[in-house]
Amino acid sequence: MFMIPVGNEELRKWFLSGVEKNHKYMLIIYSFIHTSYFPVYADNAAEARDHLYYYEYEFFGEAMKIYDLTMDMEEQLAEYCAWHLLDLPLRVD
Repeated sequence: MFMIPVGNEELRKWFLSGVEKNHKYMLIIYSFIHTSYFPVYADNAAEARDHLYYYEYEFFGEAMKIYDLTMDMEEQLAEYCAWHLLDLPLRVD
């Protein structure tokens, strides 16, 4: 996880889109195949965990940041590495 080359204006747009649709989390995913970043939204922690598992182990991507859409947007955007899913247990399959 590190600073990603997506500008804060784009992140704000994605963040507000998720808030508008009543999502709880926004994962920023990097696709190794398409060499691009994109948002994935989740309505709860379990769904966020499932997205995290899918994109990291099946999609050939990596979650770079996770935003909690119920928290202050500007504070999270100012963080070097937003990862707001700390209490989420790892999926064991």
